[in-house]
Amino acid sequence: MTKNDRGIELHKLRIGGFDMRKQMFKGWVDVEPFSYRGVEGSFCVMRRDEGNPISWRQLWKALISSPLVEPHVLKK
Repeated sequence: MTKNDRGIELHKLRIGGFDMRKQMFKGWVDVEPFSYRGVEGSFCVMRRDEGNPISWRQLWKALISSPLVEPHVLKK
């Protein structure tokens, strides 16, 4: 866990793997807590080091739809 420039603790996760075409992807996910109109949630940023942007979009959709993350995703 690290702190951002505003002093808020955030989690940094290193992620990677292979897509369906066996192409490697690597990157980072930063998860930062926030409040919006009384609702607690997390702000997630994915940073791609390597890999196809389409594979990253598929990974992002799977991440925000996963049972552990979805309850914390604010959708408008």
